[in-house]
Amino acid sequence: QPEKLFVFARMETSPAGIWRHLRRCLALALLRAGVDGVRTMDRLLAVRRSGLEMLAHRDLSIVLENLLAGRHVRDSAAWLRGEGLPDEVLHSLGLSAPGPDDDPEATSRHVVKAICELIRPGVVVFCMDQIEAVMSSPGDREGPHAFGRTVSCLVDETGNAAVISCEQSSFVNLMEQILDEAAKSRVLGRRATIRPLSWDQARLLICAR
Repeated sequence: QPEKLFVFARMETSPAGIWRHLRRCLALALLRAGVDGVRTMDRLLAVRRSGLEMLAHRDLSIVLENLLAGRHVRDSAAWLRGEGLPDEVLHSLGLSAPGPDDDPEATSRHVVKAICELIRPGVVVFCMDQIEAVMSSPGDREGPHAFGRTVSCLVDETGNAAVISCEQSSFVNLMEQILDEAAKSRVLGRRATIRPLSWDQARLLICAR
């Protein structure tokens, strides 16, 4: 839909890399072209070019301006996805090189939040599938905690992000035991069960695919 962005993220990542994973998924959603050949970012951000100058994140502003203008597309797209670039490439683009104290995870969090803010009043929907994949082992508690913190940040610190999380029913019980009340209200606040398909529904699904 116009002014809406749907970001699909299969949560096959570590607890320490959730924001970098979401940044990549968000970048891929923006760079994806529709059947008409128009990229999602052109549809969402072309009318907001004036807002790029107001972005607090200077490097993000430069990268989005390049992509919208069709300049340095390959390297700018790589930066947006969070991929490392050689210092000489960063210098040629006018981007700052990461310092030894810079945290890639914190940088990715700022990028994700800044893009969400730029898309307002449009809505950014993050569909996080298989969230149990953030667990490194069956007894891991850091994975659910990290996921809860991420969802809470998206809900609390942006005015236009919505999160749909899909997980196995057994994982819901684990989340109820591990998360604090604030995180539970955001992660598990609204629930729906996906029931088995009927024969007619299955037939329609197969035909559609």
